[in-house]
Parts: sequence; C-alpha cells; structure tokens
Amino acid sequence: MVRALIVWLLQVSIACFAGELWIAPGGSDLAPGSRSMPMATVQAALVRDPQAHILVEPGSYALERPIVLGPSNSGVVIEAAAPQARPLFEGAVRIAGFQPMASGIWRAQTNRRFEQLWVNGRRAVLARTPNAGWFYGTAPVGYARDPLTQVSADFARRAFQANAADMAPLQALPPADLKEVRVQAWHSWSVSHHRVQALQAAGKNRNTLFLSGTSLWPFFQFDSVQRYHLENYLEALDAPGEWFQARDGWVYYKPRADENMRSAKVMAPTASHFVVISGASNVTLRGLRFHFTAFTLPQTGLAGIQAAAEADAGIVVDDARGVRLQDLEIAHTGQYGVWFRRLLRVGARAQ
Repeated sequence: MVRALIVWLLQVSIACFAGELWIAPGGSDLAPGSRSMPMATVQAALVRDPQAHILVEPGSYALERPIVLGPSNSGVVIEAAAPQARPLFEGAVRIAGFQPMASGIWRAQTNRRFEQLWVNGRRAVLARTPNAGWFYGTAPVGYARDPLTQVSADFARRAFQANAADMAPLQALPPADLKEVRVQAWHSWSVSHHRVQALQAAGKNRNTLFLSGTSLWPFFQFDSVQRYHLENYLEALDAPGEWFQARDGWVYYKPRADENMRSAKVMAPTASHFVVISGASNVTLRGLRFHFTAFTLPQTGLAGIQAAAEADAGIVVDDARGVRLQDLEIAHTGQYGVWFRRLLRVGARAQ
C-alpha cells in the first residue's frame, strides 16, 4: 500500500513537472494525469496546473459547466491528443425512454429543465402555431390597467389586441401554464420574445394579450398589422419535429418521418457556455469539438435589438490577447458560436 502510494505521488510529480496533463473518458480526477493514468476533466486539470499543456484523448465529455480561463491560465494549451480523432465536449444531457402516445406523439420523463432540444443532430422546433406564417394582431394598446397591479400604465410595447379565435387554445389553459406560453413578435427588421402575462377579453371577437416584458418598438410601429406567433404549449404540438416540455417534467415530441424514437439521440442543452476566457493571454484551443449550449429566455423576455446584439455565445473572450482558436468545431448552440466581446486588444485572433 505504501509502495503504491509512493509510485502514485512520483507519477503526479513527473506529470506536473513536465507541464503535460492527459484527459480521457475513462480517467479519474484523482489520477496523476499521465498518459497511462489520465484525469477525467479539463476543469480538474486546470486546478492542478493552471498553465498546463492539456492533451485530450478521443471520446465524449459531458460539459456541465463552462471551462473558465482567467489570468492564472495565461499560456495554457488545450488540444486533441490525436488530431485525426477530435474529442467532443457536450453541454447537454441525453433524454431517453420515449414512449408512444396518441396522434404520433412520444414522451419521456426528466427532472431537468431546458428550452432547446436536438434529435439526431437536428434542432427540434418548440411547439408553435401557426406552423408557418403568422397570426396578425388587430389593434395596438395604449394606456390600460395592468392585470397584475391594477395600476394604469402605458402598454404600447407590452400588449396588443388579438383575434379571439386565435387565442382560443390559450383561454383554456390554467394560469400557471398560460404564463409559460411565449410570443414572438416581428418588428420589421427585429424580433422580440415574450412570455404571456395575462389574456383578457377586449370586446367582440377580440382579446388583449399582455406580455411579461417590453419590446424595443411599440407594436404596430412599422405597419398596420402586427405579425406574431405563439409557442410552448401542448396544444400547439401538431407537426413533425415539434416538441414541448410540461411543468411536471414530461417531454413531448412528434418525430419526423426518418426518426426512430427508440434509438434516437435526443439531447437537451444545459450548459450556458463552452469556454469563458477572461483576462488570460496566449491561450490555445486546438482540434476540439464543442456541441450544445443552452439559451434561457429571461422572465422579462428579450426586447429584440437589431441583429440579436443582446445574444451571448458558446465561447466568450474578454480582456485577452494571443487567443488562438484552431481547428474547432462548434455546433448546436443556443446562441452565437464565438464572441470576442470586451476590450479586445491588438494581438487577439481566431484561426
């Protein structure tokens, strides 16, 4: 026992002295990090040696939280051990156990919450209606009584009137489910995203749709009609490739014609980022694959700035220079892929 411990400590010392740490799917974060006794995660390797040369063996790695590189990680290199077999980091959990229901819909239970779904590498569509095109609002709303506070306020950017027939499925929803419904509204060159706050009758054949957050522009600002569609309620799940997750955790999906739900790889993104580089210099990421990041719509929605300028990214770089992103594959992201975001100095570059 003592002899084995001495050997292990020597291996740790040699690995750290050499500046190389190896990562493999079957490794352990308690291992020395040599090629024959690799570690399991990049995060643990960075704790052991913040400036290590990390060699990642082929295989898949679950990325539950971002790889964070700060000033102490300047000079770090994270790369594929075998360039011809690039390792895969996945910021998602797999949803399994789908069982058939009526109308061609399948469902599975999970205790994880998420807002995107991928089936065999294809993005599933959050249940929406209409499936193509839009609904059209009927009139703007100016000052109105807030349905939550009962205080009069300007709702030009938070509400509009809609055709009651289009709202009929929402009228039957319990209040908690109604607040999960989303509205995407189209404003000429930008799109705002909202959650439903309340739905009220507004005269014959009309409802007022109150939203949880403001749009950048007043509704009907650019046209005499207001385009929008509804998302995220079970009654809207009626087309192949659409999905919905209920508040009790059940995930519902209607497969496309070429999908077998007993063998399909169904992935739900849960990680916000792949890598966050902040204040580190001369960082190299080489020969790696990064798949699946999540996007969560804020409770107040998104106002819809032109070109989705408020969106985040899978790899974010702040206050850094000498950053090299070489031969990377970035796919299935909830937002953008890479963002050289803040105070980028001369010398920072992506390859």
